[in-house]
Amino acid sequence: MKIFNEHLFQHKKYTVFVLTYLGIDYFMKWSKPLQFHDDIQFILLDNGMQEGVKDVTMMPVYQTSRNIGCAGGWNLQCQIAFNRLGLDKVIIAQDDSIINDVIIKSIWESTTDDTITGAYDRSFEFAVYGITKNYWNQVGMFDENFIYAGCEDNDYKHRSKLINKQVISLNYSADLNQSLSSKLLGEQLQSSNHHNAEYIKQKWGDKYQFMYPFNDENLSSNNINIGSALEFIYDNPPEFPSIMEYKSL
Repeated sequence: MKIFNEHLFQHKKYTVFVLTYLGIDYFMKWSKPLQFHDDIQFILLDNGMQEGVKDVTMMPVYQTSRNIGCAGGWNLQCQIAFNRLGLDKVIIAQDDSIINDVIIKSIWESTTDDTITGAYDRSFEFAVYGITKNYWNQVGMFDENFIYAGCEDNDYKHRSKLINKQVISLNYSADLNQSLSSKLLGEQLQSSNHHNAEYIKQKWGDKYQFMYPFNDENLSSNNINIGSALEFIYDNPPEFPSIMEYKSL
């Protein structure tokens, strides 16, 4: 991992971690009115090794050594926020999901140790959401066996429900989410989308009827092992990619 401008981190009222893969320029454009807001601290996690992050000089930037996917990016953001920066709550956003100070405040105030609050409607809660350290520790890491992107949010919703926690939406229009990766990398994501759809079906049943992963009562809902697809893509990693990246800090 590489780190840029970490010294610029301040404990402001709201910390917003932004996962960027190929939309750094788009993010810098729409977020400009918020970048010097007295109450908002932006932090970037570049998961796409973009050259443009070197030009970002007004906020901390973390850059992974390779693409660790959406679930991996979320896990790494949580590890940095909670274990490195000492935060108890964070908002996690995407480079292509437009928000403003009103949305940020609403997410923050509605997020608790029992509730993840997402900004958007139409099941796009995880495009921008708030999560606490206790929630993440209790539900567990996002499952990085969902390759690149797709279904990791549905997995987390089901796991939350199993331990009586909830994911809610503030019902802002999902039209604010541009889905740049899906639009620009649609064909490249087809294989991973097929794998993720099959994987979640095996893990929770076709109607999410399983109470235990893979219908095995000996497994807890936060029990996650490295699967064969992840082993193949990352050349038999000893740990999940997000953990390896965090340790490299």
